[in-house]
Amino acid sequence: MPVKLFKEPDINYSNLPKENEIFFRITNGYLIINEKLYDVISQFNLGKTHFSQVHIYNIETKEQLSDVPYYFINIAEKRDYLDVDNSKGLGVSMYNPQWKQRFIGISEDDDIKLSHACLADDIDLWHEPILLKSLFFSDRLANALLDSGFTKEQLGLIRCIIQ
Repeated sequence: MPVKLFKEPDINYSNLPKENEIFFRITNGYLIINEKLYDVISQFNLGKTHFSQVHIYNIETKEQLSDVPYYFINIAEKRDYLDVDNSKGLGVSMYNPQWKQRFIGISEDDDIKLSHACLADDIDLWHEPILLKSLFFSDRLANALLDSGFTKEQLGLIRCIIQ
């Protein structure tokens, strides 16, 4: 049975996901993906990462706002492949530059460096805890998504270098 995802209203619910949006964030940065993206990603080795089907409801009236199913993705696979020292375009906290966590600033293809250890891993989707709001796809998964008609821009893909 799908989970009910309650949406706080703006003036007229114009902030509902658009039909062509493949993912969006909700409170606390959790990621919700559309059915087409789910259909591709769910075929890959995700380890302990799992999905829950959700429908969007009005938080005040409890009325269902969309018949379109979405999927909450619980990203349970974490890795430490990111080479922070040799990557470009990673931001640091303005308030505490010594803070180890980074965020993606202005990064382009080949700016992000990963260790060779990721080549031996068969997980196709993971998060790097040191990089806030990060999501990494294996080449297998990224290529399957592109072959399925998603664009690099839609997915927010940045090609990483393995060194």
